[in-house]
Amino acid sequence: MAPVSLARYDVGMPRWQHIFLAITALLLAGALLVVAVPATIVNTATLKYALRRFGGDYRPSASELSLRVTSAGLFTKRVVLEARDLCVDEFHGAAKGCLPILKLDAVVRLGAGAPVSVRHLERLVVLAGELNFDSTKVLPSKRAPGLFPAWAAGMSLGTVDVRIPKAVLTSSTSITTAGLSASFFSLSTAPLTAELYAVVKGTDSGPGRRWDAELTLDSDLFRRGRLTSLDAAARARAEGGFSAAAAAKLEKSDETVRGTFDAFAANAQGGFRLAALEGCRIEAPDADCRVKLQPAPSGPGDGPKPKALTGAASLRDGKAVIRIDPSPGYGGFTAALDRKSAASAIAAFLRWFEDPRAARR
Repeated sequence: MAPVSLARYDVGMPRWQHIFLAITALLLAGALLVVAVPATIVNTATLKYALRRFGGDYRPSASELSLRVTSAGLFTKRVVLEARDLCVDEFHGAAKGCLPILKLDAVVRLGAGAPVSVRHLERLVVLAGELNFDSTKVLPSKRAPGLFPAWAAGMSLGTVDVRIPKAVLTSSTSITTAGLSASFFSLSTAPLTAELYAVVKGTDSGPGRRWDAELTLDSDLFRRGRLTSLDAAARARAEGGFSAAAAAKLEKSDETVRGTFDAFAANAQGGFRLAALEGCRIEAPDADCRVKLQPAPSGPGDGPKPKALTGAASLRDGKAVIRIDPSPGYGGFTAALDRKSAASAIAAFLRWFEDPRAARR
């Protein structure tokens, strides 16, 4: 049989349309090649180029840098990043520091909703030197990041080992020196644990105040990549006799989150010696709690201990209702607040709880 020549078939398309279709086909073929074999374009060489080209004023550098991307499926990729002495030195002084060791091993998924989502964080190892950040030399961001980014939703964990012994954060009103360590191992039954310290002092070089906190967090999200249970506990203490603790247990079933929550804060010097939310029952987005407040003695010295105030708090349809029951010498009150007013009232109460004189100023 004689070969068939496609040139004999004229479909009536202008020449520019033939060229457009050919270019489109080449672009699609290139995109499929990148998706199927990402190492052709995403590799150590392109990463080094991107740091040089787009690092800008942050002037990133590293003594060793390696990036490997392999395919676990058409839209599922494994990304392995390793760096030694990864440093930034922002030209204006906004950020300066080094990570002697950075190791990241993650499985990511390409998709339409979130272009890239992390499905499993197999390993994260971060060992930091001293880090310095100065917010007075940073342009304000136009968009604040979300509390839990979409790319991390449904992410399970393997090994997490983060050690940041010292980070200095400078703002227009304070200088904070902080440190963080966090660890998690999926092969162990232990929860994710984190420890944090912070020393906060004013820019007048006066004495600072040290805060320490510990957190434990356990969830099937870390091991299975789906959130149906959460068990969290946190404790904090500060110089001057301040301490606080909170614990929550949540479970999700039939698209409803239910659980319990308890929290207290105690202060040896504030307007209240104790403030607590007890026996909270949560059926998101609603909650009901018992409230307990222990006022500080009003006379000189410790004085006689005033009777504790008790009441209840509830959250319904985005509105908070707080009720303090009457007691001898006190008539009680009830307040209904919307979300914004409740946040402002809580912030004001915490300032007064810590130091009534500072709150009046």
